[in-house]
Amino acid sequence: MTTATTDSPRLYVGTYHKYNCGSIAGAWLDLSDYADADEFYEACAELHADEDDPEYMFQDFEGFPIELYGESYLNPLLFEFAQLNTDDQQTVRAFCDAFGEVPDDLATVADRYCGRADNFEDWVYELADDTGMLDGMPEHLVRFFDWDAYAAEMQHDYTTADHDGACYIFSNH
Repeated sequence: MTTATTDSPRLYVGTYHKYNCGSIAGAWLDLSDYADADEFYEACAELHADEDDPEYMFQDFEGFPIELYGESYLNPLLFEFAQLNTDDQQTVRAFCDAFGEVPDDLATVADRYCGRADNFEDWVYELADDTGMLDGMPEHLVRFFDWDAYAAEMQHDYTTADHDGACYIFSNH
């Protein structure tokens, strides 16, 4: 098996029959090349045309969260994920890191995504500034406001994930 060196969502596709016979013959298939599972399975059938009724075995994966991976299961979100831009893929990865589970759909990620910052406390300060909380507040009060305590209180409503050098923030509601 060739070691892959890309961030593109891919699966190494073999078959259980070949594996049980001592072979891992197969190939890396880039999921962004296929619009949906039907196109992907057509490519798998071509790849393993030497078997009458191949049972596909996804022996390795890369470029997507482990929560979307299954050795014999193809998560329907994989093809939507593969079509996302790099920033949106990172957000989905961070969501999976934060909650340890696959979202029901990618709209859930978009609905719960609140932003990213260097850390949660910086994001809370930016949120306060963006929402006008600081408008009209005298500078000496802003300087002495206990931002750490405020961020700690806000933490109850959000889940965070440190991912790829940034803190991603998601609403718990």
